[in-house]
Amino acid sequence: MIERILDRKKEFEGRMDKKQKQLYKVLKFFLKLVILSVPFYIILSLELNLLWLRRVNAGIVGQILALIGIETEVYLNWVFTESLSLDVSRDSTAWKSMFAVAALVLATEKTIDYKLKGVIIGVLSVFMVNLLRISSMVFMVEVFQIGYEFIHTFLWRWGLTFYILIFWISWLKYGEKIS
Repeated sequence: MIERILDRKKEFEGRMDKKQKQLYKVLKFFLKLVILSVPFYIILSLELNLLWLRRVNAGIVGQILALIGIETEVYLNWVFTESLSLDVSRDSTAWKSMFAVAALVLATEKTIDYKLKGVIIGVLSVFMVNLLRISSMVFMVEVFQIGYEFIHTFLWRWGLTFYILIFWISWLKYGEKIS
């Protein structure tokens, strides 16, 4: 039965012109992305605290800030400086961004090995960029007295979104040359 379905699929694809094949490829990508979003919404609905990840982020951020000369104290998932008390919240861990980059990579038509490398590199790079994001926000508040909300909302919320898009496009375009 599966063989028969695959034969019909091959026959269906064989009747398509070039434009239809491109649109079909885009449709398959979006369908995969929708399917990959199901676990995301399940995790979202469970309202997991992710305290372990919040603590890891706070600890590393505290170390980064100490390295650049900003006096900090870290307690659990909180980072305290002279003028800021920062709760590294569940959303501040960038788990959604890591999930997004993984879903974008997995939805492509690449080999599984290539996808796995992309997921690992993508998730790790989002994790590191997020640490830079949190550290730089605290740095700008402490050193330049810039409002936290301004930095968070306009610079880094959108900045992380653009980073994911740039990473994914770069991975699609140049990833095979690097591997």
